[in-house]
Amino acid sequence: MPSHPHPYRGAGYMPSHDDLLRILREKFPDQDQLLHGDTYDDQLYGCYAFSRWLIRNNHIAAEVWPASIYRSTSEEDEKIIFVTKYVVDYESRLWDIKHEWPEDDKDRAVKKQLLELFGNIPLQWIQTVI
Repeated sequence: MPSHPHPYRGAGYMPSHDDLLRILREKFPDQDQLLHGDTYDDQLYGCYAFSRWLIRNNHIAAEVWPASIYRSTSEEDEKIIFVTKYVVDYESRLWDIKHEWPEDDKDRAVKKQLLELFGNIPLQWIQTVI
């Protein structure tokens, strides 16, 4: 039995919260309630929902999916990552990834699609437990 509830190790691209929120507000200006929330949690939910919608409706859902991850125990360290690959991994922890997963050509192709979809926002390659 695993000692933690997250058996998956994933890798993908993480935009900054502010960049993603800005782009989605530009793409969906009439969605004030979801994308202009007062709290970080409300904004994060809106970013997740609209990112998922864009990815599914632009037919790249087979290559990438959005996930919400925690980088620490702070609410504002919860981030969205666009996962390009994952595997079951009971050994790794958030602070200790046991098996490195380098970015490859397939990941870079997905990154290109994400940039076409979301605009030219910085996307950081990260590995995490999801």
